[in-house]
Amino acid sequence: MEGDLRALTAALVAVGAGRSPVLVVNPVQNTSLTLIAGPRFTIPIWPSNGIAVGTVIMVEPTSFASAFAPTPQFEISSQALVQFQDTPTSDPMVGTPTKSLWQADSIAWRTKLRAAWGMRAPHCAYLTGATW
Repeated sequence: MEGDLRALTAALVAVGAGRSPVLVVNPVQNTSLTLIAGPRFTIPIWPSNGIAVGTVIMVEPTSFASAFAPTPQFEISSQALVQFQDTPTSDPMVGTPTKSLWQADSIAWRTKLRAAWGMRAPHCAYLTGATW
């Protein structure tokens, strides 16, 4: 574990980061790290189920940048065909289930808020295959 953390820190330092890193890990690695390193471990740990077991990510959160449009866009329709799927098809007549708002005497409201995010610098390092 010590070698993995040193390698991640060295990768961040090599690109000008490392002043205030955080670790993003699977809850399995979070538990191991918390039990082994103890309360004197000062690098914040962010557990996430979205990270595969054995993957450890070290990132400099101050390098993260995001921006949003000043106002959202709203659209209302009573004549749309709505496709209720997580992965909709390009042809709504093929996908199921669908609902005609006009036939169901319903109204749909769509809200769009433009957003962008990214890293100002490549201040991210990761490794896979951690066994701790």
